Amino acid sequence: MKKTYSSAEIIEGFRKNDEEIIKFTYINCFGFILDYVRKNSGSEVDAEDVMQEAMILFFRKSKKSTFETEYQPFTFIVNTGKFIWNNRIKNDKKNKWQIPLDEINFDEVSELQEEIDNKEQITKNEKLHEARKKVYKSCYLKLSIDCRKIIAMTIDGKNNEEIKMAMKFADENVTIERKRRCKQKLFDLISIHPKYKELNNEY
Repeated sequence: MKKTYSSAEIIEGFRKNDEEIIKFTYINCFGFILDYVRKNSGSEVDAEDVMQEAMILFFRKSKKSTFETEYQPFTFIVNTGKFIWNNRIKNDKKNKWQIPLDEINFDEVSELQEEIDNKEQITKNEKLHEARKKVYKSCYLKLSIDCRKIIAMTIDGKNNEEIKMAMKFADENVTIERKRRCKQKLFDLISIHPKYKELNNEY
């Protein structure tokens, strides 16, 4: 793996599903998102979820030939992650739906988007949220049994030691690597799912 990539190389790498560049980007961005989420009442599992959403959004944006951003890829992903987490906190407190990724205003990505009161708009986004959940579940069920177990335990907040014991892995390093592979496989499945791509145009 190269030590660094230019912004153009990263964007092109995402367009080509370059595993090395995607991994490089994840490694360089996750620490910032993890630190932010932890400082704002979240856990590592929350940070991983936010990171995946931010990566998926950047992945989808990069696929468009018109994709342009004033931000560097790392800044784009990290700020998007912060926006997602802030929005989640806001709406969890109010027990309301979350603003979908497609509606994020990237000119003001560091600020929370104003609440949308239009009932028709809320209904539309609730449908979008449910449609995405179906895609996530469909992709999850395509994983191996072991990967499903690992991801389920991760979502439940199990730490590496608990997962290692449950899966009977040799050591923590093996556990971390298996978690990474399973998450990456799920990310890949979601990214290429035809219905997920259709959702960008349907809503």
